[in-house]
Amino acid sequence: MLARVRARIARRRRESVFDRPAGGRPARAGATRGPPAASLRAMDDPATVPTALAQAGPRTLAVTWADGHQSAYDVRALRLACACAHCIDEWTGAPQLEPARVPEDVRPVRIQSVGRYAIQIAWSDGHESGIYPFRRLRALCPCPACRAAASADGPA
Repeated sequence: MLARVRARIARRRRESVFDRPAGGRPARAGATRGPPAASLRAMDDPATVPTALAQAGPRTLAVTWADGHQSAYDVRALRLACACAHCIDEWTGAPQLEPARVPEDVRPVRIQSVGRYAIQIAWSDGHESGIYPFRRLRALCPCPACRAAASADGPA
């Protein structure tokens, strides 16, 4: 499961959708296509580009980022952090998910990449509509350095 996600991430880092014209064939050498350079820089910020995803234990998902940082997420905390329309009211932003209804032993059953910007996790409790953009996943990093940086930046 995670091996497929890792392979997709690596493949997508090597070949961008912007390198191909609408027909899907590779662009001609020297052809210029794609978003402005500023958009590419934001998309390829090393702090928000995962290079590896792995199960680091029965309750932990580990992510290694392109800037060398390693994050270890408690899987139940990730499930509780889901920001999909089922879990967060789209209009008010009010939480809809009751933490007591999420089993203590919830775990990912499938993780798949979503474009070049996110992963989607299917959970053992049947929930699978949440998308975790890499920027948000990095912002959720529970390590002391990231928590301190998040506190200094103010509420997200």
